[in-house]
Amino acid sequence: MLKYLIIQLCDTAPSFCHYGNGRKGSKLISADDLHAAVMFAMKENLCVQAVWPDYEIPGELKNELMATDHVNIAPLSITSDAQISIAAEVKDLNDAPDGSTVVIRLSSEDIERDFDEIESALRRLDRLNVVLTDIEHMTEAGFEKYGRLLDRFAETIAKEYKRGHGVQFNLLTDRLLLDEMNNCNAGDESITVAPDGKFYICPAFYLDGSEPVGDLKNGLDVRNRQLYRLNHAPICRICDAWQCRRCVWLNKKSTLEVNTPGREQCVVSHIERNASRKLLEQIRLSGEFMPEKEISELHYVDPFEQLVNSNRQNMKKTLLFIIAIIAIAMCGYAQLPNGFNKNYTLSGIYGADGEEIVDNGAAPQSRLIVVTTNFGFVQSSAMLTMNYGPVGQTTLSFDGYAGFQNGWYVYVQDMGIAGQNYLLISRDGMTLRYVSTWNGGNYMEYEAY
Repeated sequence: MLKYLIIQLCDTAPSFCHYGNGRKGSKLISADDLHAAVMFAMKENLCVQAVWPDYEIPGELKNELMATDHVNIAPLSITSDAQISIAAEVKDLNDAPDGSTVVIRLSSEDIERDFDEIESALRRLDRLNVVLTDIEHMTEAGFEKYGRLLDRFAETIAKEYKRGHGVQFNLLTDRLLLDEMNNCNAGDESITVAPDGKFYICPAFYLDGSEPVGDLKNGLDVRNRQLYRLNHAPICRICDAWQCRRCVWLNKKSTLEVNTPGREQCVVSHIERNASRKLLEQIRLSGEFMPEKEISELHYVDPFEQLVNSNRQNMKKTLLFIIAIIAIAMCGYAQLPNGFNKNYTLSGIYGADGEEIVDNGAAPQSRLIVVTTNFGFVQSSAMLTMNYGPVGQTTLSFDGYAGFQNGWYVYVQDMGIAGQNYLLISRDGMTLRYVSTWNGGNYMEYEAY
């Protein structure tokens, strides 16, 4: 659900996020478009965030903004009264009033080089947001260096908290204050009106020449809007690096998907998360602090690799299980070849005790033929044809396979209330036993020929 309307007042309005803005020509939003944007925000009950250029805008535009509550995001070079100030360079932090909120875009190398100046600003400001400009280019060595820098900043912030200055530094303290994801959410909770009077997912999409998603006259038209929502981000929705920016523009740039961050963005966010955990422990050395808050220890920084490794382990277990089942099917349930068939001739009649008997009046058939059928890896059925020869034929179907028992393939024919008949075939297929329900437990044994 939309909550914020960002209004970029001019093409040259500085960036406050991951995107850069290299435009030089000034193109102000028209008074009519600004009026329509403010009215849109009022009707939709949206909070307006006005992004100012580095020069004073005409009074007509100021008056339009005054018609609704709004937050000014402006360069320090033109005003220090904005609710959120943008510093172009580290040296500009000296111009920010004590207790103010400042955003600055820096590379990891800038942070290392200007560490002392940034540390000094943290001692004066109420909040400092540092936006990394080189996330997508960071290497393993860069990740390690970034982690060490955050550990150094954590020492500074812990000291500030000890002396009663609860400074907020987005890279470290945001995770302490959150209980759920709090990301960019452009396209879902916020939308941007650009100087051309059209809607864009965020200022970055306007500045890089992306297609608009509607205009002030005809309204919003965000296609596949669900993709901008957290519940359609399969990895992010189960992640607890809640402070992650999850910048949808950077997502699109890195992975071509607005709901899927690149590896670098994930790793950086987890480095920050783990550093926040260390900060929490350091602050608690000075006394009780946020006793209800716990950040569990993680032994990885790339959730996707963790997910892949977990899936690999699960796949390996599944594969071993399948192999075991196949082995059981092929060994414990040893089987004759599909379509196995042989001719047999009577070799003797035996009692249940295995003793041979001459004749019990069962009129045994002198010759038989058997054909077996398999289904996949499991025996299925056998057909027994009796009286094979010129006298005639009787075919019995043994539809039940009872497994391989004591060296015999065992097939069962259900005779209902009369009982069951059994057909047993030896492992090598050379011997057959036929047990009839009417034969009192005696069986006839046949040999293949």
